[in-house]
Amino acid sequence: MKFFSNKNIISLIKKKPVYFPFIFFKIIKAFFYRKINLFSYLKKNREIIRKIKNLNLSSNSINFSNCNRWKSEFEDKEFSISNWSSSRNSKLRDFYLDLIDSNRIPVAPKDKEEYWSALQLNWLFHEVRSNKTKSEDAELIIKQACQFMSANDDNWIYRQFTISEMITNIVKIQLYFGNELNLGCDVKNFLKKGTFYILNNLEIYSFSNKTSLNHTNNHILSNVRALFWGTKIFNNQDLYEVAIYIYRKHCIGLFDDGVLDEGSTIYHFIAAQCLYDISFFLDLKELPRVDRLISCMNKNNFLMPSTFPVIGDVSPDPSLGSVIKDALKIANALFKANNETEVNNDSKESSKSSFVKYKISDYEIINKGKWSIFLHSRKKDKHIQHSH
Repeated sequence: MKFFSNKNIISLIKKKPVYFPFIFFKIIKAFFYRKINLFSYLKKNREIIRKIKNLNLSSNSINFSNCNRWKSEFEDKEFSISNWSSSRNSKLRDFYLDLIDSNRIPVAPKDKEEYWSALQLNWLFHEVRSNKTKSEDAELIIKQACQFMSANDDNWIYRQFTISEMITNIVKIQLYFGNELNLGCDVKNFLKKGTFYILNNLEIYSFSNKTSLNHTNNHILSNVRALFWGTKIFNNQDLYEVAIYIYRKHCIGLFDDGVLDEGSTIYHFIAAQCLYDISFFLDLKELPRVDRLISCMNKNNFLMPSTFPVIGDVSPDPSLGSVIKDALKIANALFKANNETEVNNDSKESSKSSFVKYKISDYEIINKGKWSIFLHSRKKDKHIQHSH
C-alpha cells in the first residue's frame, strides 16, 4: 500500500502512535467512498441542463478579420521569462509523436499524466506562438490528435479536462493562423462532440469535503475557458450565456482574496493564464484579483527558476515558463483596471526596521533588509487539493 511508503505519515505515527487509529480510520473511509464512486459523482445543475437542451452547434463560422489582433496577443518570439527551460514542451512533443505513431494506449500506465498532457496540445500552442511550428505542421498535428481522441472516446484518456484543453488550444491556434489553417471535418466534428461532452460532464462535484479525491477545482475553470473559446468556432450566443452562467456560479468561488484556493503557487499561475483567456470575453471587473500575489512575487524577484517558491503540487502540463507571461499580462491588466497604486492594501511597513510584510490569502511575503521570505500556511479546515 502507498500508505506504508509515505514517509510523512510513517514519521507522524512513530512520533505520536496515538494518531494511528485516526489515520487508519480515514484511510478505510476514503477507500470505501472511492469504491462506491462517491468521490467522482458529478453534480447535475438543472439550469445548465435546461440551457444545454436549447443549444444548436450545427454551424461552424469563424471571423478571420481580427487575425492580426490575435497573432499580436498570442505571439511570443522570445521565451516568456528568461532562463525558464522549454524542455518540458519538447518532451511532450516527442511523447505525442511516439503515441500517435504507436496508436496504442496502455490499459494501466504508470503515469497517465504524460498521455493527457501530450494530447492537451499546450506544447503545440507554445511552439506556434513562438514561431517554431508552421501552419501546415500544426494542422496535421491537430487532425491526428482529434482523430486519435475520437477513436478512443470510451477510453480513460478521454476526460473532460483533456478535451477542454484541446478545444482551447485548437481554437487559439486557428485564430493565430487565420485562414492559413484549414480545420477539416474530423476536427470540426471533434470540437462539436467535445463541447457537448464538456457541457454534459462539467467537473462540478456533489461531494467535496476536505479530503475528497475529486473536488470542484481549477478543472471547472478549464471547462469554462474552453466553452468561451468555443464561441469563436460556433457562432452561438446561447453557448456564450452558458459559459458566463457557469463561470459566475462555479468559478469565482475557487479564489480566496484573489488566490486560487488550492495551496499551490504553480496552479495559481495556471489559473491566472485561464483568466487571461477568459478576459477576452468578460469585463475585467468580473475576474478575481489574481494580480495581488503575482505582482507581489514579481516585485520581490520570485519569478525566476532559481527563486520561484514551489509550494504544493507541480502541474505536469504545461511548462511554468510558458504560462508566466500570460499571468503577468492579466496581473497588469487587473492592477490598472482597479486603479491601485499599492501592491496590497494589507501590507504593513515599518521604516525603522526596514520590515515590510505582505499578506495575501494563505501567503506572506516578508522583506527584511536584503532578504525576501515567502511563507505559506494553510488553515486546517481548507481542502487539501494541491497543497503540501
